[in-house]
Amino acid sequence: EQKETTLLDITVQVGRTGKLTPVAELAPVFVSGTTVRRATLHNESFIHERGIGIGDVVLIQKAGEIIPEVIRVVSKKEGGEPYSLSARLGGVCPVCAGPIECRETVSGSKAESRGVTTHFCVNFECAAQVASRIRQFVSRKALDIEGIGSIVAEKLVERELIRSPLDLFEIPGGTLAALNLGTEENPRIFGEKNAAKIVRTRERAAKEMPLSRWLFAMGISQVGESAARELARLHRNFGELARSGILAELRTLKTGESKEKNPLLAPYEIASEVGPVAAASVLDFFQ
Repeated sequence: EQKETTLLDITVQVGRTGKLTPVAELAPVFVSGTTVRRATLHNESFIHERGIGIGDVVLIQKAGEIIPEVIRVVSKKEGGEPYSLSARLGGVCPVCAGPIECRETVSGSKAESRGVTTHFCVNFECAAQVASRIRQFVSRKALDIEGIGSIVAEKLVERELIRSPLDLFEIPGGTLAALNLGTEENPRIFGEKNAAKIVRTRERAAKEMPLSRWLFAMGISQVGESAARELARLHRNFGELARSGILAELRTLKTGESKEKNPLLAPYEIASEVGPVAAASVLDFFQ
């Protein structure tokens, strides 16, 4: 079943990975058994491909009879302007007011490939994504802090005990022990033994984990395990990374230009995992 309705506004949701998803706010319409007021618009490219704008009359249906989606524009609002997510948000995340980043990817088969524009919040302390960042931060390949699974991470954020993964090093053991993983009606207390495990392994992480593991733990865009190890080989600490001349030069390379032929970069024999895109991402992160 398909119905026409008016698109009243486009709001933006921040996902656990920092992805910014535009959402259509619709004049209520009854479709396939329920009243629909909202529908995902996926990303900016989806909006532009369909020529969707605020004030337009659009046709909607439920994908799989469940998820509301906008099929096409039926009629355009006169004088409507093309939608820009970044301009609409003023270039900042709607949750934390931190910087947002536009990423271009290619979707579809080789014969039908198309560019897709997606926006992300890149603030390490954004509340909308802290729980997800905590899971990366404490994972075995990162800082290997034991005792913090998905539920614990979500409850720490939900109960406003931490606002950043780094707060894990400040929260008292007693507060961790008293953490309620259940509800007020059916409490489930984390306990002293589990809290002691976190305290013990976070102290080990602070004293023993090398720079490469910390870099991977931060969840910096374009920095996986291999890139983190290479960055740590080239720098001694976060301070050097933040003002790195190596990364600043690497960032300037154009497509087709070789690191090996650059007189400033050649002596470092930089691995392929760290290129201009990764260099820019790291510098932007620390900035």
